[in-house]
Amino acid sequence: MLVVDEVLSVGDFVFQRKSVEKMRQVMKGGTRCVRVAQLRAVADLCKRGMLLDHGNGPALGQATR
Repeated sequence: MLVVDEVLSVGDFVFQRKSVEKMRQVMKGGTRCVRVAQLRAVADLCKRGMLLDHGNGPALGQATR
């Protein structure tokens, strides 16, 4: 399991792009990814998502824009 916390909000564009590509490679191998992120970033990388609002929820479903 890969746990990622706002990694895409730091660094320059090249770092962010490399980070996204690495996460995609890891996820293709069957690794589950837990991300704490903005909703758009989750929709770009994930098929399904879980939304928690101040610990309340969860709302589970397809990650869409």
